[in-house]
Amino acid sequence: MYSAPRWIREMFIEKAELFLEILDFMWERAGAEAEAITKLLEKLNVDKDARILEVGCGNGRILINLAKLGYRNLVGIDISPKFIKDAEKKKEKHGTKHVKFLVGDVLELDKLFGKGEFDIVMFVWTSVIGYYGEEEIDKEIFNKVRYVLRDGGYMLILNSANRDLILRLSEYYSGPYIAEYRDLTVIEYPKFDPVRSINKTRWKFYRRLESGDLKFLDEVEYEIRLYSLHELIKIAGEARFNYVDAYGRLSTMEAFWPTKGGLNIVFKAT
Repeated sequence: MYSAPRWIREMFIEKAELFLEILDFMWERAGAEAEAITKLLEKLNVDKDARILEVGCGNGRILINLAKLGYRNLVGIDISPKFIKDAEKKKEKHGTKHVKFLVGDVLELDKLFGKGEFDIVMFVWTSVIGYYGEEEIDKEIFNKVRYVLRDGGYMLILNSANRDLILRLSEYYSGPYIAEYRDLTVIEYPKFDPVRSINKTRWKFYRRLESGDLKFLDEVEYEIRLYSLHELIKIAGEARFNYVDAYGRLSTMEAFWPTKGGLNIVFKAT
C-alpha cells in the first residue's frame, strides 16, 4: 500500500487554512469554470442525471456550481477534513442539495464506492495526479478510477499543469513568482527537474497589512510529477482507458498544443 508524501498532509491537513484561502479566492471564477466543464459534458452527451465524482474537490467550488447548472448526482472527495467541512458550509449556503462531500483518499476509491458507480470521474486544477511523484502510483490511481467508473464512462483531467509548457517557461524564468489572493500573498520558488520530471516548489505565505507591509505566516514545500500528454495516454491506457481528445482551453474548446497551455484530457473507460 502506498503512503501519501509528507507534503500532502502538511499542505492539505496541518496547514489547510492557508490553502483554503486560495480556494476561497478561486470561487470568484468558479462559475465560469463550471460553465466550461458543462460545455465539455454536453459535447460528450452527458446528461444532467449523470453520476459525477470529483477527486480532490477542495471546498466544492466546481461541484456546487455544476449543481447550480442543473446536475443532480454529484459527489466530491478530498483528503482534507477542513476543505470538506468548508464545502458542506458552502453547499448549505448555496442550497445545492444534489451534492455530497466526503473525506477520502484517492487510493481507497474502491473501498469508498462500488464498481461502476459513476459515469464521470474528474480531476480539476492539477489535482492528485502527480502528487505521489511516481508513475506506478498514478497508474494505480487510474486503476482505482477505472473500478468505480462504468464501462463507457469518462475520466476527465482538467486544467492540469503541462510538463512541456513548464519546461519551456523554466528556460526563460525560474521565479520567484508572486500571487495575490486578497490580503494573502504567496511567493513561489519553483525548481523543475527535467530528468525526473518533478516540479519542486516552496511557497511562502504572507499577510498584507494595512500599512502595505507583508507579515510572514508560514511556508510549505511540495513536489509534483508533471506529465506530457503522451505519457498520460500511455499510463491511462494501461488502466483500460482510451484517449478521446485534449483541449488547451475548455472555455473555447481549442485544440491542445504542448507548449501553449494547460492540459484538458478526455479518456473513455473500455
